[in-house]
Amino acid sequence: MAPTWLSDIPLVQPPGHQDVSERRLDTQRPQVTMWERDVSSDRQEPGRRGRSWGLEGSQALSQQAEVIVRQLQELRRLEEEVRLLRETSLQQKMRLEAQAMELEALARAEKAGRAEAEGLRAALAGAEVVRKNLEEGSQR
Repeated sequence: MAPTWLSDIPLVQPPGHQDVSERRLDTQRPQVTMWERDVSSDRQEPGRRGRSWGLEGSQALSQQAEVIVRQLQELRRLEEEVRLLRETSLQQKMRLEAQAMELEALARAEKAGRAEAEGLRAALAGAEVVRKNLEEGSQR
């Protein structure tokens, strides 16, 4: 399957090689148009007419080559942009994974801290009970 950017390249055919549909259009055109073309082409000498077609074909090919060169440059630029975006994406993914691991560690630490706080509260409540018992014992 051809890349999608290939469809952007204009097809240039040498003037002597008309598409079948173009030939059909030529036969369907009014005679005035054919006569006008004949008159305009009679202004050139027969030898010059061939050189003109060759020059036009050469210009068309060079224009097509310029278009291809520009499209290749654009393709390379886009490929470089994609490469940089992939690198950036990979770096961001790695950073996010590191942050996720950090968050998990913080969540574990918070859970451990809460458990420790509960243990300390229980110990404090126990110490409070012992203190009250000692106070009551000393008063007796």
